[in-house]
Amino acid sequence: PPERSERDRTSRHDALLREALARVGRDRRPRVLDVGCGSGAFLARALALGAEAVGVELSPARASEAAARTGASVHAGPLET
Repeated sequence: PPERSERDRTSRHDALLREALARVGRDRRPRVLDVGCGSGAFLARALALGAEAVGVELSPARASEAAARTGASVHAGPLET
């Protein structure tokens, strides 16, 4: 069923994210920059797993949605040097 495959995919993604955060956060709280964060789904997972996370989203509406959903700092606009 589609619900199960979505749960399985989410579970695999969470496992990969946990492993990555554990590797980079051995000495301190891991920090995540989500470029193109959309509605903030990845930001929410990273925060839930203990990371310090911020986002960048080109669309101001989506950036506002991500910030409201996660409470994270989300920059609206292009990522430039």
